[in-house]
Amino acid sequence: WKRSSPYPSLVNFDGPTHEVCTARRIRTNTPLQSLTTLNDSAYVDLCRAFAFNTMANKGNGFAEKLRIAYQQIVYSDIRESTITAMQKLYQQALQHYQQHPEDILKITGTHSTPSSATAAAWIVVMNAMMNLDEVLTKN
Repeated sequence: WKRSSPYPSLVNFDGPTHEVCTARRIRTNTPLQSLTTLNDSAYVDLCRAFAFNTMANKGNGFAEKLRIAYQQIVYSDIRESTITAMQKLYQQALQHYQQHPEDILKITGTHSTPSSATAAAWIVVMNAMMNLDEVLTKN
């Protein structure tokens, strides 16, 4: 971490350099921010940990666990349309990882537990959830 060169993903979020103090930051939203949250290893690690935490929640079924996770991130209730979209994404990811088990370790990490198709699908869902407008541009 250098004062004159910020962390690369902070540049996409218009983060100020550490040479000066800023009292207020401008709110921005660009396609580069979406690419950062979907692909930066720091965000993928965050989604991995959040997915494992969500899988350990006591909620019954996918929708209940997703409601709890959304509440933890955004502090509001999730819309039914979002639940439907995330459930469809989960089913597609689960099907992909069941058919391609060699891809599971690519997303869950080599030392992560659990390493299953279910865990990989949850990571995909958490990655998509962290990329929602409600998460990136909170009021």
